[in-house]
Amino acid sequence: MWALWRIFSMDNMNAFLHNAAIGSKEGSALPTFTCLTTCQVYSSNYASCVDYFGNAKKMDILGYTTYIHANGAGYYPMCLHADIAQCAAELEGKESWCIELDSRTYIPSTVYNRGTFAIIGAGAKGIVYYQWRGDCPVPGVPYPNSCGILNYDGTKTGNFDNAVAMNRYVAKMNDLIMAAKREHMGIGLLHSDYATLICDSREKQDTFIPGRMGNLYLTVYTEMYRQLRDAGYNVSITDAQHLKDNKFKIKVLFVPSIRMLSDEEKKAVDSIRAAGVRVFENVFTEGNSRGIGFKEYRVDPPHGTDAVFDPYHTVYDITELTGVNPVAASLDLGIGIQVLCSDGYRLLVLTNKSSVKQQINAKIRINIPFITAEFFDIDGEHSVRVNGDELSVTVKDGGIIVLK
Repeated sequence: MWALWRIFSMDNMNAFLHNAAIGSKEGSALPTFTCLTTCQVYSSNYASCVDYFGNAKKMDILGYTTYIHANGAGYYPMCLHADIAQCAAELEGKESWCIELDSRTYIPSTVYNRGTFAIIGAGAKGIVYYQWRGDCPVPGVPYPNSCGILNYDGTKTGNFDNAVAMNRYVAKMNDLIMAAKREHMGIGLLHSDYATLICDSREKQDTFIPGRMGNLYLTVYTEMYRQLRDAGYNVSITDAQHLKDNKFKIKVLFVPSIRMLSDEEKKAVDSIRAAGVRVFENVFTEGNSRGIGFKEYRVDPPHGTDAVFDPYHTVYDITELTGVNPVAASLDLGIGIQVLCSDGYRLLVLTNKSSVKQQINAKIRINIPFITAEFFDIDGEHSVRVNGDELSVTVKDGGIIVLK
């Protein structure tokens, strides 16, 4: 009942925002968007009721805020946030924009740059850095000097010159970025608000401290995402409602837990499986430090004398088993790779996600035919060393390989 109440609250939040958008558009004739300050993959979302898939139905642009950083352990959580926003938007034929990307006065330029690459790589078409100045002076109010590339007194922050250079770089690459869309590689991940809220109701009883408690569904969900990204895949995130149309042409669907799904969600999974999509769910494996393995979902598994042995797979096993390969994969786990595609070219967006290394000599394996490869970063164009299906580039904070 608690989970159903929270879903009811999410629906009401969507209705409120949709109604506000209708009035705003009638009065201004301008596109409508949101600045959603939490996300469905945050364990604190149960207190906020944000629903990206529902919100995208009526808004012209799905806008979101992120203060997670594409650096070290924050890289995949930030990318997951950006990816679920982009996928929810695409399912409704919309764009996603990062309406607030952390730009506080003391942020290092490396974090600023890496966040930019991660958002571009997700497929977003707009970034608003929050904000340009560390707060305007107000008589009688202390100067917090919180966010901006200028301090409150108008002096430049340490990131100012870098931010100018990064803006010029993005402007230079703009035509290629805007014409390219997120590439869907046939790998899907099912999002379930029902399962998430069931875990919230069981794991967060007697507490209202957002983010202080775990959520088993989201823990497994995030780890599945991380493993798929490490293998080189763009992960197509969907809810059960959109499985029927299969707009992302998913061939392999990953589900954190079938048993936690609602009856309607289970029917959607069974339906897409009957249509030929292979479905894998999480199994907890003994001796695995992360506890995550995968087995193929069976509606009615044989038992007794008809029982068969079901192996527990890794992501790499499933690649071999299904023949669904990523476009490209980094051979160095310090490099995150995201792929955008357009007519005649692909963009491989690389991000140095190491919290320690300032530069990585990266090797990228390409699994599709190509003729030329060019690499551009904030400092300009650089040579790409090609050895068969392997590219080698030197990555500082990040950069974009243009593959033709």
